[in-house]
Amino acid sequence: MEREENLVAAFAYFDKDGSGYITIEEIQQACKDFGLGNLHLDEIINEIDQDNVSSCKCVSEITCRC
Repeated sequence: MEREENLVAAFAYFDKDGSGYITIEEIQQACKDFGLGNLHLDEIINEIDQDNVSSCKCVSEITCRC
């Protein structure tokens, strides 16, 4: 249970608008908050974006895959 709680907390940190998705903009802001430079996030998201919406899905779907 602790693993799922950690994933939910991490997802919530990135999902600033509470939409159930993490957008490229939300990831970019988090990277800026942590002092990380340009990580070519567009390329990274496109590589893992299975449904072509430029975002990561709700954490409940992530935990189902673990």
